Amino acid sequence: MASDPLSAFLLVGLGYETLSVSPPALPLIRWMIRQITREHAQAAADAALAARTAELALDVLRYALAEAVDFKLLDNGSRLPGDGRAASLSH
Repeated sequence: MASDPLSAFLLVGLGYETLSVSPPALPLIRWMIRQITREHAQAAADAALAARTAELALDVLRYALAEAVDFKLLDNGSRLPGDGRAASLSH
């Protein structure tokens, strides 16, 4: 679950301090977590928990994460900003 950026964002918001991430996803998740604040993630998680449906909860999380991160950069095939390294360790 933590290898997915949206799920990792939720887990941070729920108070998790340690995430188990698959090696190929690690650089992307590490970069994404550095772009957000714990307070921002917590507010998003609280709003998602208050949502009436799962679909609305996902929309809340997507909107909140989009405030900090461009979703195009979260595509596993894209390159990480700044250093030009591929988001996957297999490259």
